[in-house]
Amino acid sequence: MILIRMLIFLGLMGMPFLHAADTLSLADVLSLARTQSLPAFRARADFMQAKYRHQQFVAGLFPQISLAGTIPNYTKTFSQTTQPDGTIAFQRIAYNNAFLEMEISQTVAATGTRLFLQSNLQQYDDFSSDFRRFNGVPLRIGLQQTLSAWNPQRWQQRLDPVQVAESARQYQYDLEATAQAALLLFFDLLLAQIDGELADANLTGSLTLLDIARARYERGKISENDLLQLELEQINARKSVNDAHQAIFLATTRLSNFLRLQGRPEIYLLTPDATALPEVNLNDALRHASGNRPEYKTWERRRLEAAQETARARAQNGFQATVPASLGYAGSAATISPIYQSPQAEQGAWVTLSIPLVNWGRGKAARGLAETELEYINQWASQQELELETTVAQTLSAWKQARQTLGFALQAQEIARRQFEISQDRYRLGEISTTDLTLSLRAKDISRRNYAGSLRDYWITRQQMRLLTLYDFTNDTPIFHPLP
Repeated sequence: MILIRMLIFLGLMGMPFLHAADTLSLADVLSLARTQSLPAFRARADFMQAKYRHQQFVAGLFPQISLAGTIPNYTKTFSQTTQPDGTIAFQRIAYNNAFLEMEISQTVAATGTRLFLQSNLQQYDDFSSDFRRFNGVPLRIGLQQTLSAWNPQRWQQRLDPVQVAESARQYQYDLEATAQAALLLFFDLLLAQIDGELADANLTGSLTLLDIARARYERGKISENDLLQLELEQINARKSVNDAHQAIFLATTRLSNFLRLQGRPEIYLLTPDATALPEVNLNDALRHASGNRPEYKTWERRRLEAAQETARARAQNGFQATVPASLGYAGSAATISPIYQSPQAEQGAWVTLSIPLVNWGRGKAARGLAETELEYINQWASQQELELETTVAQTLSAWKQARQTLGFALQAQEIARRQFEISQDRYRLGEISTTDLTLSLRAKDISRRNYAGSLRDYWITRQQMRLLTLYDFTNDTPIFHPLP
């Protein structure tokens, strides 16, 4: 007895040590999925790319400072020269024609106007004749205005806030979709573990009942057929144990790979409770979906992009004009100093026109193509919105049904368990047959599996509602995961 107690004590002490680090709740699995699974990394990468695109656009709204030039620009070769009598001569040349320019530019998105401030300097050296000359623009201020209906900067200003909101919502959606994938793997393993527990318990019970049956058979209390039936049940129980352990191994591998757990841990999952949630109204669910789902911003962006293409087609196939203008100071001298000390005024202005006279209907076709796509996008977005609303309504109905089914399954499990306990006692007293006991055992196992399956359906539909609305009904708040 002392040895047995010591073994039991060591076993109880050893169990937490062996399984504490590997015991996971549903919340643990979902948290790991959102932080370290590969889909979570993909979600963060997609959001960061959208974030950098936004930063790139915002940076383009500020003044741009650039420095460009060709230093040195040395050439030594033979050059073709036309002589006064019309003949061609090839003369050896050697020169340097270096150029350096600094520019500050700013684009006004509202009008598409490009403003710029320039300063440049050019140095020319003819080494054949020992000649040097400088040419420079100390200061030049100008603008370039496009006179057409197409203004890409203004359209991008309209698109960018929509894209930013879409990427933020998409990140929340991607993490919840990752949690849903982990949820399915969680219940695959949990159901496998429950089957394993049932198989182990049934094997232990079948061995005990077989010992009782053999003793009763020796006393002539039961027939040989009843004994053989229990022996067959014992063999089937051993097979069920082997099958269940293999299923546990496969489900554990899939879950650990998805969560990117190191090695091949032996995971033990805790059965989650069906926590009570407030009743959800369909109109509230649809309101949450429209306010949180990324698709609504995607549809808005697609409509804007189609409208942008329509505007582009109309502008680029009609009258176009560009008006550059500038004024400043320029100079040329043998040295640099006079260019900056006594520069001369300069002005420049011109108009570039493009007027299609005959294009054989190409402009009309381009506009028709863009307008047709715009009309389709509007119809497509409306249909997508209707389908999403239908999915929300169906999932909400399935969730409510899953909650009711779970309650029925819990009651059935308790009744089947009590019935099996009574059947065991009656079998030991010889009041029921082996067949009745087997049927009671199977009813208990079926009710346990049905409850586990109902629990799985409940949590899956619950997560689907979170995914469809991006709303946490438990805490009555929109789902928000901190942005990277």
